[in-house]
Amino acid sequence: MKREKKGSMIFCFNAHLPFAKFSKSGEVFQERWFFEAMFESYLPMYEAFATLAREERPFFVLISISPTLMALLQDEDLQTKFIFYMHQKLNSATSLLESSDKRIEDNLARYYVENTKRMIALYRNLNGDLLQALKIAQEAGYCEVITSVGTSAFLPLYASYPKAVEAQIKVALKSYRAVFGRASLGIFLPYGGYYPGLDTILAENGVRYFVTAGQSLMQGDPMPSFGVFSPVRSSAGLVAFPRYSMVEAELWGEDGYARRGCYRNFYHEDALTEVVIKVNPTQYSASSLLNEDVVHLEGFKYSNNEGNSESCYHLEEALAQATCDAQSFLASRVEELSTFQQKRGQTGVILMVADLELLGHHWFEGTHFVREFFARTAKTPEIEFTLPSHCLQRTAHFEEVSLNFASWGSDGYAQVWLDQQNDWLIRHLFKTVEQMMDLAYRFPNESGIKRRVLDQAAREVLLLMAGDWPLLLAQHVNEGIALGQMKKHLMNFQAIYEAMSCNTVRAMWLMEMEMGCDIFKYKSFSYEIFRPKQV
Repeated sequence: MKREKKGSMIFCFNAHLPFAKFSKSGEVFQERWFFEAMFESYLPMYEAFATLAREERPFFVLISISPTLMALLQDEDLQTKFIFYMHQKLNSATSLLESSDKRIEDNLARYYVENTKRMIALYRNLNGDLLQALKIAQEAGYCEVITSVGTSAFLPLYASYPKAVEAQIKVALKSYRAVFGRASLGIFLPYGGYYPGLDTILAENGVRYFVTAGQSLMQGDPMPSFGVFSPVRSSAGLVAFPRYSMVEAELWGEDGYARRGCYRNFYHEDALTEVVIKVNPTQYSASSLLNEDVVHLEGFKYSNNEGNSESCYHLEEALAQATCDAQSFLASRVEELSTFQQKRGQTGVILMVADLELLGHHWFEGTHFVREFFARTAKTPEIEFTLPSHCLQRTAHFEEVSLNFASWGSDGYAQVWLDQQNDWLIRHLFKTVEQMMDLAYRFPNESGIKRRVLDQAAREVLLLMAGDWPLLLAQHVNEGIALGQMKKHLMNFQAIYEAMSCNTVRAMWLMEMEMGCDIFKYKSFSYEIFRPKQV
């Protein structure tokens, strides 16, 4: 007997890293953000989805990938360094297996060796091109890939500068098309940040739907009849998919799955080996990024979350728990959708969001949890996975709601990006945006070296607008890195502004800036995205 459908789920995986390139020895810590995300999150998650596809398990995933991460994934120097990073991991893992250190179980040491070999082989099979692999997966129908905003700016901060907001949207959509050869149907609003009128700008640029905070709907006019269990149509005619925030505490809260005592401890890493990544430029790359030795400590984690560094991590026990947690997580979603159907008389749609970097990296067992969740959902016919594009095709009418300002930051508004830790930045950000618009207005249709300088000015402003840096300041996490990046882009822009005003542009000076900020390299990129409309 065929079971009645209870509802649908959309699982959205948001992949984002800030754009930060470093050319000096000693700055490897920041590059390791990228290496660790690739090794522990992106490649393992791709492997998990490829396994599901190979086993012919029915599944769909929504993947949001930011333009800054796309740029990092296309950077040849980083890719070359990543190969060496993985091989050094393998050397360290092999040494650990052969050592007499009994703090780590032999089966865990063997796992680290075999897992590293597997990731190296996977990366080789993909020819080092994860974006191409995603493109193929999308064409095969397993996933829907959408873009986010240019540099993950928190757009409500710039509501008074619609041209700057549009610039962020335009570079995102064009970066996506350059990689995937098609338009992005939807857009993932960074941090769920929405303000009234944003949907108009999105609609004018061809976007059909967006992912936002559920609070934007719940405080909308009128309040949606089905809450966050159904997408709605915004004032500008776009479809808004609200994040189903109820799962956040279940996954990441104090008593969430990721905090299980048997799971691997993220913070305790034993620095076992000093690793020197030294690349022969004549053999691998002529890039100056690889001319210096890069020294850092590379270790392995062997403790669990029980509360002290001596609590030994047991891999099999943790994976078995992750399987149970996936089953429990699915049961909760089935119950929620069933209850909604019984009370409202129709099937609901919930969209769950997970930051991809947290799965595998912060929550080591997270990739196994996700794979098991999808595998078990295939055996639960009353619940199905779907995609936003499927919803747009199946549903002719969506309830119309005027969405309100909200985010999924602390308390649901802009506090994280505008508090006593970072509010002093705002005047600099706004002044820089105004100066960029001034340059675009005073120097229309430039060519040659002036065009290059103005394009570089636009890149610096876009990167300065990134929401990552004020977020880190507010959280007191890597504050030095955040300040350093913002100061670099601010000083670069001010140097350009003064040079253009005095007509003292120098080619060598420009080349140095371009090398350190080579993002948005598609052919049609132009500083004129900041040019105000003439009245």
